[in-house]
Amino acid sequence: METRDRIKQAARRLFIEHGIDNVSVRQIIAAAGQRHVGAVAYYFSSKDALVEEILAEGAKIIDDLRNDGLDQIEALGRKPTVHEVVSLIIRSSIAPDIEEGDTFLSFFTVFTVRNRQLFQRVVSDQLDLGYKRCIDHLRDLLPDMPRHILNERIVSMMLAIGNCLAAWEAASVPGEDTDGVLGARILRSPSYLDTLTDFCAGGLGWTPSEPTRTN
Repeated sequence: METRDRIKQAARRLFIEHGIDNVSVRQIIAAAGQRHVGAVAYYFSSKDALVEEILAEGAKIIDDLRNDGLDQIEALGRKPTVHEVVSLIIRSSIAPDIEEGDTFLSFFTVFTVRNRQLFQRVVSDQLDLGYKRCIDHLRDLLPDMPRHILNERIVSMMLAIGNCLAAWEAASVPGEDTDGVLGARILRSPSYLDTLTDFCAGGLGWTPSEPTRTN
């Protein structure tokens, strides 16, 4: 593995465990097995640039998967179902890093919860087209749902997916003691991702309890 990739992998792990602001360049270099503190500056110019590259790299992988998935469905001459769109959002969110075999999910969760502005700046329109296509399909597939209620449900769904998949990932780490993870046995079930998909898809189309209310 190239030094550049080793640094990115080490940095991502440390950022997930300790938070971006609590990780120093020296810690990254040590975790990557490098000797020279200047390696981060040499390969990335700065810690901030390193953070942004990791984020952009993961966003592109996920965005490509979402676009490819929708392209395949649309090539059949039909629209995707709500269940298919939700499944695509979930399955693409656990896209693996080919070099390491883990996912970008926990790293993304750090950003969306603690560094939202940076996330929005780096994940520009060019790295978020697949997600926007998914949302456009959901709105088209649920035309009778009041727009403000559907928007609330989509936001709630994405928050639920992020948190559920972060817990799923934590419970699925090979060789680690995951007994402390809430519901670890359930999360490790082979059917869990299908259940999460059913739960989210069903929630989107559920009849509103107050269909006439307004914002």
